[in-house]
Amino acid sequence: MSGRVRWRSGPDRDLWTTRHRDCESEAGFDSLGEAIFVRTAHGGHGPECLQSLSAVAYLGGHNDDDHYE
Repeated sequence: MSGRVRWRSGPDRDLWTTRHRDCESEAGFDSLGEAIFVRTAHGGHGPECLQSLSAVAYLGGHNDDDHYE
């Protein structure tokens, strides 16, 4: 992919919005793009938001990757 994160497309974004709407649910991710989307959507929710914490942890495990999918 040429530098664009795929989550900007409609179908992925709609699916991820539905899948990750509840801050009290633990999150699972199928891609780095999905984790980035969730981190962005839930980033300001604070330490009680399991979606945000899961996304940050998932991305931290992939900090040496140079691509998103």
